[in-house]
Amino acid sequence: MVLTGPPFCIFPAKRHRYDMKGYPYSGREVKLVVEQKQEYSNRLTLTERSHLVVQGVEHVGKFNEREINLDTNLGFLVLRGEGLHITNLDLETKNMVVEGRIFALEFFERKSGKGVRGKGMLDRIFK
Repeated sequence: MVLTGPPFCIFPAKRHRYDMKGYPYSGREVKLVVEQKQEYSNRLTLTERSHLVVQGVEHVGKFNEREINLDTNLGFLVLRGEGLHITNLDLETKNMVVEGRIFALEFFERKSGKGVRGKGMLDRIFK
């Protein structure tokens, strides 16, 4: 048997698709989940010098009724006043609420591993 005419094939030719980099694309989608570090804002809301909401709190250091030392995402913050109480602290959402009579808010830049958060070993021993 001799076939004449245009060539034919019984099975259609497989078409290859390629992605943007030239690799064969199978038609199945692959979803990649990339975790991004959330950037938290640093916001202070003071109401009538007695109610303070702080956003961006990473660590609470030393605190008493007259002073609270905080490590925020933009540096160190020292709160001074009378009758200061931490009424809410959520380090996952980086929010904190302080109530009491607030006299001063002081900001310090991070310069080294020490600072408000960490004291030297001798300071800890001879406290």
